[in-house]
Amino acid sequence: MKKKLKVLVLFDGTSPTKLDQDFTKELKTKDWKTEADVMAALGKLGHTAEHLAIYDDVDLVRQKLEAFAPDVLFNLVEQFRNNPGFDQNIVSFFEMQE
Repeated sequence: MKKKLKVLVLFDGTSPTKLDQDFTKELKTKDWKTEADVMAALGKLGHTAEHLAIYDDVDLVRQKLEAFAPDVLFNLVEQFRNNPGFDQNIVSFFEMQE
């Protein structure tokens, strides 16, 4: 039997977000189809998936990593503070974490 993983799915927030913000309503919309499909697929595979929308607060990411302690990150982040040029810095942030 394959190991079931804890997966943190990260995606873009459209405005400042909270650590455990509920995006149930948004995940039912056409604009959030990719995010919803990823979460559903991970659930069907038996993995424990949680999500975090990132807008402008890197400390939220640190807090979520500490609280959830995921085995894997699924990074759908394409921008930070509405700036697509900052997306690579999110990856750099993860690389610096232990």
